[in-house]
Amino acid sequence: MQQLSLVLSTPYLVRPLVVLLFLSVSAGIVGTIVNLRTEEFRAEAMVHSVFPGIVIGFVIGGTDSIIAGACIAAGATVIALTTGGRGHNDIGTAVVLTSFYSLGIVISLYFADRSGQLEALMFGRVLEMNPMRLGQSVAACLVGTAVVVGTWRAQVMMAFDSRMSRILGVHTWRTDLALNIGIACVVVAGSSVVGVLLVVGFLVVPAVGARALARGATDMAVWSVLCALFGSALGFFAMLQPTSHPVSPQAAICLSLLAVCAVMLGVGAIRRGRA
Repeated sequence: MQQLSLVLSTPYLVRPLVVLLFLSVSAGIVGTIVNLRTEEFRAEAMVHSVFPGIVIGFVIGGTDSIIAGACIAAGATVIALTTGGRGHNDIGTAVVLTSFYSLGIVISLYFADRSGQLEALMFGRVLEMNPMRLGQSVAACLVGTAVVVGTWRAQVMMAFDSRMSRILGVHTWRTDLALNIGIACVVVAGSSVVGVLLVVGFLVVPAVGARALARGATDMAVWSVLCALFGSALGFFAMLQPTSHPVSPQAAICLSLLAVCAVMLGVGAIRRGRA
């Protein structure tokens, strides 16, 4: 309770906690569809493809322009993945990932005087969340959640039987586009908190643990959100503990997600053993 009071009375601690809560809800819902549709590689491609936008945004306007740059790159990636990576086309997805990420590396090396700061952006800056980035991140989470929830029935149908869903009138292109937008929004929001290289953990890990306990798609989404929320809060408050050596906030959060996921997998295994 003492730590919670400290966090609530300290603006630079409240802001990242708020973003983590919104990110957990959005990533839990979007990650459920990513897991059901086995689109983890697509999520990984999105994560790496927003890197050039983050680099350009940072070079032009500093940390306040990170999300704006990421949004532009994410929009281009959504179009590329939707048109070139349809139907589990891993070749097209790999091309998009390699092209965008390589572009980001080239731009990063060109501005070598800032490369140290740009490298730090790859792993996030939890405690440097200002009001502007807070609003941008929360907005991205809300948009991503709304798009995926709005196409939830079609997403689930595509996950379990893509051919039958087409026969029943599901617009696969629109459904893929909605999923790509949802993934992009989570990546954009998470890039300013845990960085582009660790945000994929929010999209993948909670859903893995949730699948071990869930009895349906909606139930899985609930468990996924709970896993992300509890893991984020656990890691956030763990980093506030006094230690002899500094603890990376981003690493603490992601490791906590993995720990909660491991517990859920264990509970699921026990349930299956008793059944």
